[in-house]
Amino acid sequence: HTESISSELENLKVNFNIFLLGEAGRKNLQDFAACGIDRMNYDTYLAQTGKSPAGVNLLSFAYDLEAKANRL
Repeated sequence: HTESISSELENLKVNFNIFLLGEAGRKNLQDFAACGIDRMNYDTYLAQTGKSPAGVNLLSFAYDLEAKANRL
């Protein structure tokens, strides 16, 4: 039986249809690749993302705003 099984395995043909990404996902990747990300100045980007998004202490500003609202 080993010879028969070995012969069957040698003659076995397997076709795989692998679907990794749909049309919308492919379009998103193509758009991202064409967006110019490769021309971005990363030093400037990192410097900007390291900055605080607000110039004030948001927690104290919120407390102050709440106090003003309560006085109204």
